[in-house]
Amino acid sequence: MHRREFLEKVTLTAAVLLGLQVDAGPDVSKRSEAEEVPDWYPTLVRESGTEKKAYDLGTKIFQPGMELLEFSKLFVRELEKAYPANPIKSSAANPLSTLLEISERNQINLIIISKLIEVWRSRILFFQSETMSWQKPNADILANFRNESKELYEAILLIGLAFPLQGHFLFAERKRNELAMPLVSISFQVSEFGKTETETILFFPIGLDLKKIQEDISSQSADEVEFRFLFDDLFGRLDSLQSELQYSVTRWGQYVTRFKYLMTANVYYLKIKGSSGTIGKKKQNLLRLGIMEAAIEKIRSSAQNLQSGVYTISDRQLGQMELSSLVHVMNDISQRTVGIAKPLVDYRIQNKEGFLITISTQSSASDAIVVFDEALQKLRKERKQIMKGLSS
Repeated sequence: MHRREFLEKVTLTAAVLLGLQVDAGPDVSKRSEAEEVPDWYPTLVRESGTEKKAYDLGTKIFQPGMELLEFSKLFVRELEKAYPANPIKSSAANPLSTLLEISERNQINLIIISKLIEVWRSRILFFQSETMSWQKPNADILANFRNESKELYEAILLIGLAFPLQGHFLFAERKRNELAMPLVSISFQVSEFGKTETETILFFPIGLDLKKIQEDISSQSADEVEFRFLFDDLFGRLDSLQSELQYSVTRWGQYVTRFKYLMTANVYYLKIKGSSGTIGKKKQNLLRLGIMEAAIEKIRSSAQNLQSGVYTISDRQLGQMELSSLVHVMNDISQRTVGIAKPLVDYRIQNKEGFLITISTQSSASDAIVVFDEALQKLRKERKQIMKGLSS
């Protein structure tokens, strides 16, 4: 089947689901070294695999011929069932699982919207190609374009405004001459390692020119020149919106990573602590080393991928952001368990001034792998020494 015939036959809902399927992947990061360790030693941190979760939710509700708005309503409902995040408490400590659920839910929410934008952009290109053969304006093509655009627009709003966080939505109306949306900062009290700590989530709502987009797709003009201008203008707006979405997906992914590692460390901390109510310094150090080992394995895997020349500048920036997020959470876990603020200085991943090793180019990613291998070797040596002391 030719691309033109495919685009004519495929429904908007099926196109969104196809876009999700491309990104679905494995959701577990395994250790490269299998060794005997105590059952309370963190051997891996299970990754979220939010792209796969988004796809699984979509396939669960999809039916052939399903209208996009119906799919969107069911998707929101299933997302709420999958992530029934407990209400945030303002005067008491929240479990880390609540913040993890909020972060994963928001990331999945943005992933599905990103796919809606991709489908909308592809439909604009399709309709734009159709106008190339116009001898005169085709009312049917223009009507189809308006109907599909309206359906996509309403689906984006329905999903984007579904889960406010303390009154703040992921999307907001962009005010006139407003280049960037104001930063939202929300602080939470959480229970970590037997104490109450403060976690802060920062995010920029995605600015939508809602009125302008609505006016564009509701235009009744059938003038060929005007509609070709509309295609270009709307495509540009969606292109800009997609860039904001990619940043936001990554931003919420950093919070997913952070709370996943903190929660894993906290679970093992409570397991070590047990009924005695205390935890020795050596076991605290083992906990810290275990989480660091899992995180460095993850960073090393990213660096290994980024050695390839097929990755874009954007991909490399996202890889560096992931590294930064993991370093930040390793520092915090170390500080909150054994009081060491910058443990990665000794492993050449971070210097005393706080600057991080980079994996954002092919050559720097290759160089970094050597550093990560040395760090893992050193961590495992320290772990064996501590375990030897525990058993003696």
